Amino acid sequence: MIEEHHIESKEQWLKLREQDVTCSVAAALPDIDLHAHVTPLQLWTEKAGKIPAGATDNPAMRRGRLIERLAIPLIEEARPDWTVEKSNVYLRDREHRLGGTPDFEVITPSGLRGNVQFKSVEPYLFERTWRVDGAIVPPTWIGIQTLLETYLTGADFAMIGVCRIGYGVDFDLIEVPLTDGLIERLQQASLAFWESIEKNQPPEPNFERDADIVRRLHATTVKGETIDLTGNNRLAILADLDAEWALTEKNAKQEREAIKAEVLHMMGSAEIGLFNGEVAVTAKKIDKQAEKVPRPAYSYRSVLFKLGAAV
Repeated sequence: MIEEHHIESKEQWLKLREQDVTCSVAAALPDIDLHAHVTPLQLWTEKAGKIPAGATDNPAMRRGRLIERLAIPLIEEARPDWTVEKSNVYLRDREHRLGGTPDFEVITPSGLRGNVQFKSVEPYLFERTWRVDGAIVPPTWIGIQTLLETYLTGADFAMIGVCRIGYGVDFDLIEVPLTDGLIERLQQASLAFWESIEKNQPPEPNFERDADIVRRLHATTVKGETIDLTGNNRLAILADLDAEWALTEKNAKQEREAIKAEVLHMMGSAEIGLFNGEVAVTAKKIDKQAEKVPRPAYSYRSVLFKLGAAV
């Protein structure tokens, strides 16, 4: 059974979302791990209450909300024979703790119901992330979001409406084929996810993507506490890698400073350098005022290797 909750306020809506894995992040479930922006560990720490959830609003979200006002006329222009309605419900699969807020419902002349997920994408980003060999291919995580919403709504078909605003307004409706077994896989992944929270068993970090989260999770120390890492061969590998990257960073900084010095030597006292009639480089004098307000106190953990090549 799918529960339907009419959205009465932002606070009520946010409270409803707390208890579920929502469609927009379902692709980040540890057993799925196909989200472009959210990692399994990030999802886990937020739902487990280890780290506060990310901001519920930012400039990109505001841009999306404002552009979403164009969605109904854009869909109606693309499909004049469809009836289009804005959804205002939060839907829950209580048993599997999956939920979502669909964007738009459409009804065809034959009576078929469709779920339309609306996205606004910066044109350059669209060409880099949605265009494959000339065809429009939505990112996988958005496809999963749309199909999960379609399941929750009980709609007959799934669509993504993608809008780009540059010099003009471009809009495409893309059908997302219903995928056998996907919903069952998401349901099982969600159950396993919530069980891992109950057992306090977080997923393994992706250290490249989760570096900030790991730092926040381990921000404090017990003074004087010691841990024996003997036998952990990974530590020696990490020490060598850190030394290599430190040297690369140092060399890169020196090279960049040398490049800038050579450019200044070319320009002398000039602020602007032209190349083929166009501005190619600038070298303005920047005057920094003395800091009148001292920097607020803050803390961080300094990791320093004491073995091998890192000494």
